[in-house]
Amino acid sequence: MNKKRSQCDNCAPRTLAVPAVVLTGAVAAVAAGFRADSYLEHVHNVPPPHPYPFGAVLWVLAFMAVEGMAVFAILRPCSYSYSWGRSLTALLLSAGCFVIGLLGSMHAPPPWSIFVLWQIATLVAMLLLFLSSAAGAVARSWRQGA
Repeated sequence: MNKKRSQCDNCAPRTLAVPAVVLTGAVAAVAAGFRADSYLEHVHNVPPPHPYPFGAVLWVLAFMAVEGMAVFAILRPCSYSYSWGRSLTALLLSAGCFVIGLLGSMHAPPPWSIFVLWQIATLVAMLLLFLSSAAGAVARSWRQGA
């Protein structure tokens, strides 16, 4: 029984990494919606309990989903193989999304703060991926050239 294996049979952990990160951020953003909004409480003098920020949570979930799908489409985990160009593009996309997240962070509700923290973690992960991919590409070129 010689079964022909597809290209993605051995890359399941890589394909699950981006959706797992997005799902973790989404759960944190939904949970943060239950926290008290200190801006409403201290500046606008709205006493707790505050209403759940459905609008903010939905925007954060939409931004996380779009960024996650874009990073997944850029990286294409099954055929990655030390592609420093893809990781650099994902790093630049994450940096741009982080800047957009920072622009909306002043007086933002708690889910938006979680979104900015999630983007910092994503940006650091993309930087580490780029550095490891660049080092792997350099090492591979040295091995082939030697």
